[in-house]
Amino acid sequence: MTAKRVSSNEDKPAVRVLRQRELISQMHHENEVLRLDMTRQLRESKRATGGAGAKEIARLQEQAAVYIRKIQHEKAKVEEVEKQVCEMSAVAQSIMLRVSRGCVCDCDGGGNREH
Repeated sequence: MTAKRVSSNEDKPAVRVLRQRELISQMHHENEVLRLDMTRQLRESKRATGGAGAKEIARLQEQAAVYIRKIQHEKAKVEEVEKQVCEMSAVAQSIMLRVSRGCVCDCDGGGNREH
């Protein structure tokens, strides 16, 4: 939406420039207030995470490292189980093939052993 015009003088370049300068000045002020607020918050957070905070952070980092190692170990276990599942699946398919051919002995299903 457009702002209401105060007067017809607002269309003049000099008046527009003045308004823009006022807006810029206002933005500079708001930015300074935000900068000071951020500085204050940073100072407070540094105080809050003093000696005890640093110890807590170190403890949490160690705990995270332990969990990461556990997760990696579990991933390795899962990969091993998946490998075994694939191997057993291949064995099961071989057995199913032999059964479908009518061979129930321990041969390869191609008739290489006498029954």
